[in-house]
Amino acid sequence: IAELQAPELCVVHNQGGNIEVRSVGSELQATVRASSEALLSRSVIVCEGKTELGMCRAWGREIWQRKGRAPLAQVGTYAIDGVGSNAPQRALDLQNLGYRVALFIDADVPLDSQRRTEIENSGVKIVEWADGLKTEQRVCQDLPWTSICQLVRAASETRGEDSVRDAILTRLGSGNSEALRDLGLDLDRWKVEGVAETDLRTAIAAASTVEPKAWFKRIDLGEKLGEIVATALTQIPDSDLAAKIATLEEWAHGD
Repeated sequence: IAELQAPELCVVHNQGGNIEVRSVGSELQATVRASSEALLSRSVIVCEGKTELGMCRAWGREIWQRKGRAPLAQVGTYAIDGVGSNAPQRALDLQNLGYRVALFIDADVPLDSQRRTEIENSGVKIVEWADGLKTEQRVCQDLPWTSICQLVRAASETRGEDSVRDAILTRLGSGNSEALRDLGLDLDRWKVEGVAETDLRTAIAAASTVEPKAWFKRIDLGEKLGEIVATALTQIPDSDLAAKIATLEEWAHGD
């Protein structure tokens, strides 16, 4: 599939003996190249970016399969990188080819009402965080504090402790930043020094998304973040994070 031009491909669906053949348009060339496996699936989760894709993969292993669900591949569901602002159109394109499609996006740049209506009327399931939050903001708001500390340690393993510490301090705008800098990434001691936990959560979320050193903007790092979320999920059953993961689970394993 990956070696062919998109217009050379057709998708064949068999719905209870009713056979339908649809041509693949050139607008899907990028999807054919990057995620050809999606065309061999029944259902596709179009993730906004690499962070969300990595998280989906981790949740499939660490949450859904541990609950006894079949692996996503076994039920014909495949997650792809929607490449940011391209994700809504990619979801529409796949839906128009006859696939079941979910669009998993963060909500910091909301879909306009006309676009949302178009996507929903096509049959695409939209899964997005409440309160207009980015994925990292949602995670930092909902996770228990011990998991936030784990998240920061994970970031420091790839980005370096000094880089992560200084990025948080910059977002805090703390007047006693030198004293905090000497404490390294012992965030519990930062709190003892008078930094409010809510301020720390906000600063960590902001620091984690700053390009070009965003902490989790790779698939493997998104998986790491997803694993941290998975270990804490039973502690936050009433959170928006838990609710949306459950929504994705039900959709991914549905008919």
